[in-house]
Amino acid sequence: MTQRPPSSIEEIEQWLFQMEGGYCLWVGAGATCCLASGQAQVPGWDLLTKDLELLAGIDSAALSEVDLSKRLDRCREMLRQQEREEEFDQYLRQRYYRELCHGVLRLARAQNQQFRNGAADIPRIDIVPIAVRQLAALGQMANPIVNFNIEHLSSLALGWPCGPIKIISHATRRAAWKRQAPSSFFRRSVYHPHGLTYGGGGTVMTASEYQAKQASLAFGMPLHCGFGADIVIVGMSLREPDLKKHLAKYRGDVQRIIWFESSREWENNVGLCRELDIDYVPVEWPSFWTTLLSLPLEWHDSGRTLRQAWYLMVDEAAAELEGGFLHSLKRGVAASDGKADCLRELSEILAKKGSSVNEPGVEELVEGATPRSIELELRELLRQDETFIFPELIYTS
Repeated sequence: MTQRPPSSIEEIEQWLFQMEGGYCLWVGAGATCCLASGQAQVPGWDLLTKDLELLAGIDSAALSEVDLSKRLDRCREMLRQQEREEEFDQYLRQRYYRELCHGVLRLARAQNQQFRNGAADIPRIDIVPIAVRQLAALGQMANPIVNFNIEHLSSLALGWPCGPIKIISHATRRAAWKRQAPSSFFRRSVYHPHGLTYGGGGTVMTASEYQAKQASLAFGMPLHCGFGADIVIVGMSLREPDLKKHLAKYRGDVQRIIWFESSREWENNVGLCRELDIDYVPVEWPSFWTTLLSLPLEWHDSGRTLRQAWYLMVDEAAAELEGGFLHSLKRGVAASDGKADCLRELSEILAKKGSSVNEPGVEELVEGATPRSIELELRELLRQDETFIFPELIYTS
């Protein structure tokens, strides 16, 4: 396969400076991989599909179908016939989201230790890992943001460093709960057209789910978000037939489309880029992320909201690895040493609800440490700055 040479650092800088006027940002698996930062092996869609086929008893090698959404449809249907459909969502949550949570907490543990050892000599902003700062730099001028991943931690990294965000996800059923910033704040919107693996709302990944989505407002949402603006695409493919169809149909309603993608994918994408007038910027990802962070950025609120974003990511990851958010409430009540007897019955009800929306209910240690201990260590370090304000969140059903 031929490939176009990756852009030089100078060329990447030139493209990034062209984005200073703002843009609608689309991100895919590349954002999750950046966040994992080598601390977690988060699988791509191809591997996820093969694993689900194995779970459903389907021989991947014997399949000629290349459309992942149709293959995933076959997986869900096969599991449904075996009265095991819930295993589809459980697997996505365990293999994708919880694996990322492990990576975030490993990253936090290492970063806490480094910051504690050198706190007298390094800036406060350095308590935030480089990978999170790289995502924050990408999202700084973006409004709105469309995240095609089924996890929201990368959305917190992309959006919250400029202030509170509102996460809006497509869902196949009513979510059990949502966690958002108070409505008294302006909240930049971050959209998840594929849904999320937590909260009970479900994901939109199979062909039949796509078909059902066509009758909804969410179907063309990624393009609607870019109306009249530039669209910047980072770390994702454009293989989805529905997405390509909408790009072709509404190309005249958006301005430039700048697509940062691996130089190894040039041959696969050059025809589509010429057809739809897309500026394809071939990159090697380490160079792209490093260059992004080297730009002369001024962090919002002197970096306080960046640190808030990192704390929220760690807190969310800790709650998930405690068994899930609703189960973590039960665990918190149980640890109250009898001081909250009136809440015990409620916590049992919430934990039961958590089980019904695929919360594992089981705590998983991170390198021998409890998830909450890692969050508490970060909290202690952040409190060294007396001006730091911990982010306020509300929970709704």
